[in-house]
Amino acid sequence: MSAPDILVFAEAQDLLRCSASTLLDCINDGSVPAFKLGRGWRFYRSELTALRWVREEAAPVAVVRAVAGKRGRT
Repeated sequence: MSAPDILVFAEAQDLLRCSASTLLDCINDGSVPAFKLGRGWRFYRSELTALRWVREEAAPVAVVRAVAGKRGRT
């Protein structure tokens, strides 16, 4: 069985390995493409895997802290 082309919110979370609030933040700031179908968010798998920051193995800790700081988090 092949992986579905369209993912629901929880599947996108698993793929990106992030929390629900982080994924919602990324949807709202436009860094993660998504669309609504009914009440739920949907994602194209190909768009998520094509994101530059998803393809990178790991972001430097300083960059992660800088981004978190801009969002008011530490």
